[in-house]
Amino acid sequence: MTEAWARRSKPISYRKRIIEVLYSSRHPELRANRILLFIGEQFKDIAKEVKNNNDLLNISKPDLVIEVHEDYLRGGADIIETNTFNGQRISQADYGLEHISFDINKEASKLARIACDNVRSFI
Repeated sequence: MTEAWARRSKPISYRKRIIEVLYSSRHPELRANRILLFIGEQFKDIAKEVKNNNDLLNISKPDLVIEVHEDYLRGGADIIETNTFNGQRISQADYGLEHISFDINKEASKLARIACDNVRSFI
């Protein structure tokens, strides 16, 4: 976690924070492969464009989602939310992924729990 992130006075959206992490110097491999990041290896054969489907990050890049959760918690948040804004079947149908909406939501809740446990162990 960067010191600048911990000192922020107002919270920013999860989407904006994920974009910050994507473009940070800590993850240069993600900058070069942004599209692969969003779709992940298991989704490479999907015919529809899945760009901006940040809910897929719960499955394709769980370490990134955990990092964002931990940054919020270390920054002083008492409550965090799962990365599932468009995790329901209707929104995932736009990408042809309605069949994995349950998996997206289940994984998102696990990641939030892991982040809480990780941060709590350092307090």
